[in-house]
Amino acid sequence: MSDTPHQRQSAWPLIVGFAVLAVLIAVAGYWAWRQQAQSMQRQTERSLVAVGELKADQITTWLHERHNDAQTLRGDPLLSAAVADMLAGRDARSATTRVQAYFDDFQRNYGYVDLVLTSPNGAVVLRAPNTVSHSVGREAKALAARATTTRRVASSDLYLDAEGQARLGLAAPVLSDAGGGAIAAVILHIDPSRYLYPLIRGWPLPSESGETLLVERRGDQVLYLNELRHRKNTAFKLTTPVNTAGRPAAMAVRGRRGVVQGVDYRGMPVLAAIQRVPDTAWFIVAKEDSSEVLGPIRTRGWLTAGFALLLVILAGVGTLFLWYARESQTSAEIRESEERYRALVDHAPMAIFINREDRVVLANEACLRLFGATAPAQLLGKSPFELFHPDCHPAMRERIHRLRDEGEEVPLIEEKVIRLDGVVMDVAVAAAPFQDQGVNAIHVVLSDITERKRAEDDIRRLNAELEQRVLDRTAQLDAANNELEAFAYSVSHDLRAPLRHISGFSSLLAERAGDSLDEKSRHYVDTISRSVREMGVLIDDLLQFSRTGRAELKIEPVDMNATLGEALEPLRRETDDRDIDWIIGPLPTVVGDHALLRQVWANLVGNAAKYTRGRAPARIEVGADDGANEDVFYVRDNGVGFDMQYAHKLFGVFQRLHSAAEFEGTGIGLANVQRIINRLGGRVWAEGEVDHGATFSFSLPRRKESPS
Repeated sequence: MSDTPHQRQSAWPLIVGFAVLAVLIAVAGYWAWRQQAQSMQRQTERSLVAVGELKADQITTWLHERHNDAQTLRGDPLLSAAVADMLAGRDARSATTRVQAYFDDFQRNYGYVDLVLTSPNGAVVLRAPNTVSHSVGREAKALAARATTTRRVASSDLYLDAEGQARLGLAAPVLSDAGGGAIAAVILHIDPSRYLYPLIRGWPLPSESGETLLVERRGDQVLYLNELRHRKNTAFKLTTPVNTAGRPAAMAVRGRRGVVQGVDYRGMPVLAAIQRVPDTAWFIVAKEDSSEVLGPIRTRGWLTAGFALLLVILAGVGTLFLWYARESQTSAEIRESEERYRALVDHAPMAIFINREDRVVLANEACLRLFGATAPAQLLGKSPFELFHPDCHPAMRERIHRLRDEGEEVPLIEEKVIRLDGVVMDVAVAAAPFQDQGVNAIHVVLSDITERKRAEDDIRRLNAELEQRVLDRTAQLDAANNELEAFAYSVSHDLRAPLRHISGFSSLLAERAGDSLDEKSRHYVDTISRSVREMGVLIDDLLQFSRTGRAELKIEPVDMNATLGEALEPLRRETDDRDIDWIIGPLPTVVGDHALLRQVWANLVGNAAKYTRGRAPARIEVGADDGANEDVFYVRDNGVGFDMQYAHKLFGVFQRLHSAAEFEGTGIGLANVQRIINRLGGRVWAEGEVDHGATFSFSLPRRKESPS
């Protein structure tokens, strides 16, 4: 039957309404999917960044422990004395036996591949274990030469030895018993496959493709330093050009940081987080395949698109039904359209029911399955409020009023239904108003989202577990710091008694022996006495360092001019005989701990006075600058200065850039400064140039209230 002009004209409002509804459904579906996709990707990016930072911290800690092992060898007077005797031929057999036993114990206890004692020119003197070859490679010789020249611990990069094994080398100089030049060097060879590679390979989160890479730049190539998860025998063999586009490893050495997308060494698209390992030329790349990261997002997108398409189809079906209801001229045509609509609804894969006058008047097969019904009679005639959870009723009343009484559209919503067997299920509910036999009714479409909610719960649980792991790790670090402080405090006290014994008995020995001691023996006694005094100073500094970490802060306004004056008063008495030009600028009042800030000033101006010794006149300048939301203070001098490449060592415990023979000290004062300023929320840094002076600066935040 052909349409009349009146029929075609009356169909236009319905067509326009259907088009608007279809657009709204599509936009709402895309918006919902986009929000979920962005949330999932942000979570994955945070996880990758956390893994990269964790690996970089673990590697830094491991390297620091190895460097401390070498420092132990460098500062051991027993080892220095035995090596000196062995090289000088004084009781050489006994000295060699002592050094060999020392090296064997050290190698076994600390897990090194071997320890090699070399002369300053690189000739092998002794090796532990003694069963291996007595030759060393070119890298080891160069390392030994650098250690003996600088009298400091030297370290190498990762390299392949003559047998093709990955190695990392450290060299500790053996100093003469008087603390002079280096008489030998100890080379420590480390096998990274014992700890470093397993540490890098471990992935803390469930993942089928998660992998951590350790890379560095060598020339115009990116070198992969560790064995890879998806390809064997790659350490030191797999390379890629630095300018390779889209390769996360190449991006790392070119300076990129954070989360990037690219293609890995397999040609697979990946999402990666780039992190530099501090104080090394290494970079950590934590990555996962994009298919694993984005797969769930794409799946959810297809489901959302399918659901939105189904809603559009149902909206079209509803529109068609309304058009037939309005335009059919006979009851037979109306019944035929209703039958078609019912057949379409019955066979639709989504659960559908019609709410008319607060009663279910139609429910399709999918709806029966959703509620666990075996026959339509179990649902027909029920109120929708009987089918939905009581927590959803207030929102349902408002939505029913808008749909049925106002004829408004409502957005997609998540609610809970109660099956006939009492089981509560999560569903997505879409509803639209329409006319059913001249009565305002509501077309309701339900979608089971139980699996999606379970997946979201799993993601939240994993996030909570990861956050808990971070909290646990932080708690462990805090506990370890507290234990270290308590240990330093206890050891410092316990060391005083044996030091008093050593000092007393060495004095008695000197008095009793008198002139019978030869020059060498008297030198030994003087060395013991001097070492006891130095140890006493070191213990006092350790106690001060321990108290600084444990002392309760007393936050109050502090006049920095008066505090500096208190710190300068004893120093000026000590330096009355020196030509020092003091330049003191005006200093602002800050909020902090008066006693601790006095200690900061005492350490900084004391350092300036010490390292300008020999300058005539010495020039020491103290002043302050305005920073962004902070006050910046500085102490500048024209003393011996330092090399900026070692600036990162200035504030470490026992880290000194000048020997004790040149300038006295224990290497704890600047560490105390950093600890105090950090506790007050500030920061510390230094700038200098060899023989052209140094500037030590610290900042304190501007605040009105005391920190909790």
